[in-house]
Amino acid sequence: MIAATRPTHPSPRFGTSRGVLAAALGALLGTAWLAQAHEFEGLPKEGDPGPQKHELALLPEWCLYHPSVNRILKRGDRSLPHHPLLDRIVGSGCHAIQHYCWALVQEVRGNRESEYRARGKQYYYAIGNIDYTLDGSPDSCILMAVMHAKKGNLYSKLGDHKKAVELYRQAIARDPKYELAYSGLCAVYLRQEQYDEALQALRAGLAANPKSLLLKKHLADLEARRATPQQNADAPPAGD
Repeated sequence: MIAATRPTHPSPRFGTSRGVLAAALGALLGTAWLAQAHEFEGLPKEGDPGPQKHELALLPEWCLYHPSVNRILKRGDRSLPHHPLLDRIVGSGCHAIQHYCWALVQEVRGNRESEYRARGKQYYYAIGNIDYTLDGSPDSCILMAVMHAKKGNLYSKLGDHKKAVELYRQAIARDPKYELAYSGLCAVYLRQEQYDEALQALRAGLAANPKSLLLKKHLADLEARRATPQQNADAPPAGD
């Protein structure tokens, strides 16, 4: 069962900055959607979501060169030039990669939904499409880490933090330098007020990828916010 509540007690170490910290780095994955997983049982788990042209504009450029997307764009049978990244992805063995593109469309739809069941339904569809690609792809597929981390994002938005952590760790195991897996892991820990674990995730990411500007920024922000309550407590009273 997916947890339906989050703890509200203040952290003894971080004091009143708890909410600020969660907002700062927890926002990496958007607002969590909390519900019961069984609400979506029986829904189709993969397939073309029938995206509109304006939704396709939000996809990575390489997605737009896939024949299935070309069909939706109604370009006819006109041949498209090859996209080098798409060629690499397909050449590495990634199976039915258009389903990953559909998942990105469904995630965007979910993010835009204001009603929680509608949001969850789109995220559930997205997970199904990613699974469709993952299940048929060999380990050589160069998007394995990316797809596991994306599933982690979606489960985090569904409120299943345990599953999200598991998926981020799977992404890291497949690509130890993938910075988005570490930042996602950090955000999930912050949502659960596990601040030491959040710091450890960022430091581990920088140990594997010392040049990551993203992880450096998140670590600096988190360490600065962590230090603020203690600095305020040590400061002399005004007027002394």
